[in-house]
Amino acid sequence: MTDFLNSDEPNFIFKGINALIDMGCIIEAELPDIQAHPRIEEISIPGRSGTLTEWYGDYEPYNLDIGKISIPYENLRRVKQWLTGYGKLISHNDCDKYIEAIPSFSSPYKYENE
Repeated sequence: MTDFLNSDEPNFIFKGINALIDMGCIIEAELPDIQAHPRIEEISIPGRSGTLTEWYGDYEPYNLDIGKISIPYENLRRVKQWLTGYGKLISHNDCDKYIEAIPSFSSPYKYENE
């Protein structure tokens, strides 16, 4: 499942589908290496100096910007369907870890005809 052609080429697997091998997507820039911060709640107790911290084992959400991607025109509809909903995301940076992700397209699609 983590079959990447080259660990130096930007690539990712989402929902078990490889962006480069299965969909023909070419990612033009290196994927950022981001680490999630633990969601820690600080509790202040009246009459006591300092605070207590409580962690429930979860992390703050964050955005992972993929950047520009070249998609073959014949795969465009399939890629849009594939990148909807919730799934496991594995990047070429950390092939042994996955992120539970929901793709978000916060800006309108800007297609460039090449």
